[in-house]
Amino acid sequence: MTDDRYLIRVLVPVISFSLNEKPIYLQALYSLDPKLSMMAYSVEETYARYGMLSFMKTPIQYSYALTLGVVVMLSLLLAIYGSFEFADKLVKPIEALEKQTDKKTDSGQNLSNKKEYKGDDEIEDLVNSFMAAQKEAAWSDVAKRMAHEINNPLTPIQLSAERIQKKFSRSSQEKDFIEASTKTIITQVDVLRNLVNAFSNFAERERLSFRNIDINKLIEESIQLFSRQYRNISFGLKREHNGQLEADSNKIQQVLNNLLLNSIDACDQTEEPLINFQTKTKKINSQNFCQITINDNGQGFDEKLINTAFEPYQTSKEHGKGLGLAIVKSIIDEHKGVISIENNNVGATIKIILPVEQTPPKETTL
Repeated sequence: MTDDRYLIRVLVPVISFSLNEKPIYLQALYSLDPKLSMMAYSVEETYARYGMLSFMKTPIQYSYALTLGVVVMLSLLLAIYGSFEFADKLVKPIEALEKQTDKKTDSGQNLSNKKEYKGDDEIEDLVNSFMAAQKEAAWSDVAKRMAHEINNPLTPIQLSAERIQKKFSRSSQEKDFIEASTKTIITQVDVLRNLVNAFSNFAERERLSFRNIDINKLIEESIQLFSRQYRNISFGLKREHNGQLEADSNKIQQVLNNLLLNSIDACDQTEEPLINFQTKTKKINSQNFCQITINDNGQGFDEKLINTAFEPYQTSKEHGKGLGLAIVKSIIDEHKGVISIENNNVGATIKIILPVEQTPPKETTL
């Protein structure tokens, strides 16, 4: 008996001569090679699987795309996080070192409008901070050495001149000549002593005594002091700040007096000299500051020296020492403030920004 799986059935219609009669079919069974039958089943099964895969093609593509997108996004996020972590670990020690350097040089240069030596990145800032610290240390060392060397011979010179003046004061012989000569010596010794004091003030920073002061009152005192001597100059003060400020009164008074003297010298050739002060409140990074502005209608600053005016020994005056503005900037820096100068159409403008409250420095660990 032959297996049905290996048989092929053939139906052949028999021609009918009547249209009303049903067609008659002739059925024949032929045996089929088993291998050919298995191939037919295989083709049928493969075609069915192909249809199923064709139906699942689009969902599979979407699934692969979604999986790949999630993996890429996670990788990108991990890379960004790792970059920030690496940059943070690299930058933090540099920033800490820069802050420590700034404490030695410019404690007042960390305001939002800092201009002097800020670079485009932390490395450049650190290099510039070290340069500024080295430069200031060098000037300080020079000032100390010069003050020491100049001060040593001053006392014996002055004493000798005074003894000569006393000894020959009763003698009529060449009395005028001796008095003039000894007076010149004593006067020049005083000049040198003042220079030594200026060197010492620049080289040695005293410990500041902070307390609440009235900046408007200090300005008024300085104006009164100089207005009696320079009656041809018109002084003014515009108050837009309540005056309260935490600072060292003596040091700020020294700053005001020094800047007033500079403005007075600048107005020497002005027909109607004017020197006006203004105080007003500013808020920077949610912290309150007091801005002090000094305007005059004098000759202004030498354009060649305006960028280095706060450096030691930079002056356009014939008999100037070039330490006044350097000392002023040193005091403002110690108060964590900022000072700037600029020329305007009718003279010069000096701006000082001081914090209303002095906050203690934070300890930074490297």
